[in-house]
Amino acid sequence: MRNTAVRAMMAFVGLLVAAAAADVHVAMDRHACVGELTSQTGVEVGLFGEMANTGTSTLNVQCALVTSQPEAWLPPGVCIGVSCFPSDMDFSVELPPGAQLEVHLSFYPFDTAGKGVYWFRYANAARADSVRLEIFSGVESLLVDDDGEGDSQRFVERSIPGNRVFLTWDQSLEPLALSDVALLERIVWITGSASAGCITEDEAEVMTALLQDGGKLLLSGQNALEGEVGAAFGQDELGASVQSTSVESRHVRGVAGTVFDLISFDIAGGDGADNQTSPDALSPEGLAVRALRYESGEIAAVGRIGQDGRRSLACGFGIEACADSTVLEESLDFFLSWLDGDVSGDVAQPAAPLMVSLGPNPSRGILAVSLGIPAGSPVRILLADLSGRAVCGLFDGPWPAPLLTLPDVSQGTYVVRVHTPSACSAHPLIILEGTK
Repeated sequence: MRNTAVRAMMAFVGLLVAAAAADVHVAMDRHACVGELTSQTGVEVGLFGEMANTGTSTLNVQCALVTSQPEAWLPPGVCIGVSCFPSDMDFSVELPPGAQLEVHLSFYPFDTAGKGVYWFRYANAARADSVRLEIFSGVESLLVDDDGEGDSQRFVERSIPGNRVFLTWDQSLEPLALSDVALLERIVWITGSASAGCITEDEAEVMTALLQDGGKLLLSGQNALEGEVGAAFGQDELGASVQSTSVESRHVRGVAGTVFDLISFDIAGGDGADNQTSPDALSPEGLAVRALRYESGEIAAVGRIGQDGRRSLACGFGIEACADSTVLEESLDFFLSWLDGDVSGDVAQPAAPLMVSLGPNPSRGILAVSLGIPAGSPVRILLADLSGRAVCGLFDGPWPAPLLTLPDVSQGTYVVRVHTPSACSAHPLIILEGTK
């Protein structure tokens, strides 16, 4: 069980680490943030940094700490060297050549949930600049914008339910660290229009740490589980693997007979990002369950509940593309409630294994597959390597299939994955070198 005491979290929208106002160097260390809030009292949250004169003459630096915060919070303050000043008051600091003074920003948020925005402004005769930062109290949820230069996060931000307080974290400004997730209960991680392989090893490590500590994760993106790192993370921690990277359907609905049954929305046009060029079809692994599907039948999202308290929902599409912002707000609220365990009812059970036979095995290039399903049933057959990464599609259409031609690949053991709208099965296949 994670610590659910109210905590404070600090995020920098802009972090100044080089000289700005002529000869004045200001550096603030976000990881020097100290302090913790209990559910009853507020204590100081301190941020430490340094102001230095890198020039050869004495400077007079005009400073101010401008604030915007909830009324219940005590006013913040700033100390430079041995002098302390209240917020919303202009003051000056004299810096001799080579001087280095400690900067200490103090904040006093109480258990009232909310956000404080602060600008530490400073200037000399040559130039003015500022450091902008945010303090969030009562925030246990993070919206991670991992869309690179895209703006997918804004479609999600405007649809966050009013009863939930989220901090948006821009991965392009500063990657999320392991120390950051220790304060969090849940993360909504969106990759937007980012390309395949967008999940890095460090990012997978951060999300893994959240889940292994009993946290909740909603991972969204049409390419999120593609690439070597994403595929391994999906299988190991989310129980989800990519079966297709080019689903044509642009409508998502809940799997019938599950708590997700009433979910239904388009992911093209309307109020959404309209950025879904190649949604992924997913497959549940192990104890993971089918949660959402595309209109065409492929699985759109996979959920997993772990004995360690973790819950995850992996989407093969971007939630920012939901074509109706109101529907996205309702759906997002439901997804978060499910992650929190506040939604009761049955979830889809892992798909029953298909009755499959294939041969010859080993094969030199030709493969016959036999399935115990009615003629005309839609079937997709893929070839994957042992890491779970798709090598190619072997068949996609109504059953039965003709003899399948295997690709020209290195000799070794592979996995044949067979999928229907209601079941899936995976089988090892040895491919030999030689004439097909």
